[in-house]
Amino acid sequence: MGTNYYIKGYDKTQSDGEPVYDDCDPAVHIGKRSAAGTYCFDCDVTLCKGGKRNVHQGVREWHKVCPKCGKAPAIETLSTSTAGIELGFNKHQATKRQGVRSCSSWTWAMDHEDTMAMRVQEMGWKLNEKCIVDEYGGEYTTKEFMDLIDACPIHFGHMVGVHFS
Repeated sequence: MGTNYYIKGYDKTQSDGEPVYDDCDPAVHIGKRSAAGTYCFDCDVTLCKGGKRNVHQGVREWHKVCPKCGKAPAIETLSTSTAGIELGFNKHQATKRQGVRSCSSWTWAMDHEDTMAMRVQEMGWKLNEKCIVDEYGGEYTTKEFMDLIDACPIHFGHMVGVHFS
């Protein structure tokens, strides 16, 4: 589960008028937010036994409680979980979280926010304009977008040429 983000204006249009995005082109694709399992926001640690780098790898094992503080995960619903964010049921996308809860990761397709800011300016967008779009048509100002990815405790660097599914 995840959501891809793009700078508006880079999209192509299909014959039916729907936008098409090339998720392998870093000139088009900013990056992807993905559900990344359970995380202790108080201790800054994933409950994935393989660590942050392994939250999206095949077979994973998970701690039942935080390995540092021993807190158990909160009970969440689709309207409060990160899975709910990715499915569109949780509208509190940029909320900083506490305790042991579900989380999202962020993976850059562009070379981090410096490149994104430069491209936004090249396109003639102003910071208070809705210049970023997700694959479902949601639109964001640069600040709204940065708040959204800042709420992701797990970040992966520049992944140019990687196909995001």
